[in-house]
Amino acid sequence: MQPPEQNEIIVRPNKYEQGRANIIVYNWRNLESVKIDLGRILNKGDKFEVMDVQNYSGKPVINGVFNGDSISIPMNLTIVEGIKGDTSGVIHKDVVLREHSSSHFGVYVLRKTEY
Repeated sequence: MQPPEQNEIIVRPNKYEQGRANIIVYNWRNLESVKIDLGRILNKGDKFEVMDVQNYSGKPVINGVFNGDSISIPMNLTIVEGIKGDTSGVIHKDVVLREHSSSHFGVYVLRKTEY
């Protein structure tokens, strides 16, 4: 079975927090980066950051001031945030969560910022 020929990018606004959205990327074309239109979420001049959900406490994947143009998000990320807290009884000892998803799939959180 062949994967789809076109990428699919979903930008889902958070209905409880203006300027926040989840971004899901199915990168079937295996591009190094993909263009994302944030015009439905942000206004020109809004400061923002995009976080990789697999490294949510790390540095933003991209940040800046929204100028109305599409942004480019890299799809070749490798850093995975470690599990925090006591996971005994919750996660089986053989489950290893240290490998980032492939460049074919990415999930991000867009956040409007004040800085």
